[in-house]
Amino acid sequence: MKRIILIGFCMAVAGCDAVMGCDYYSQSADLSAEMMERNLPISVTQRLTALHTRATAHEMRGEHEQACTKLEEAFELIQRY
Repeated sequence: MKRIILIGFCMAVAGCDAVMGCDYYSQSADLSAEMMERNLPISVTQRLTALHTRATAHEMRGEHEQACTKLEEAFELIQRY
């Protein structure tokens, strides 16, 4: 389950980086490693999934800044654990 979320999250990060020049693509490797290393509670995993879904929806609508904001929130959430 975590790997599926991780793959989707990284795809959203890469898409945001390609369009907006967000620095998240370079950070996604670190973020991926942290997600794999940490035993996150299911509630955190669910929140990350929700943030990823919202980021993807924003990206698909061309709302790149909002997509990047949601990805930033996800990164900050992971940093708290």
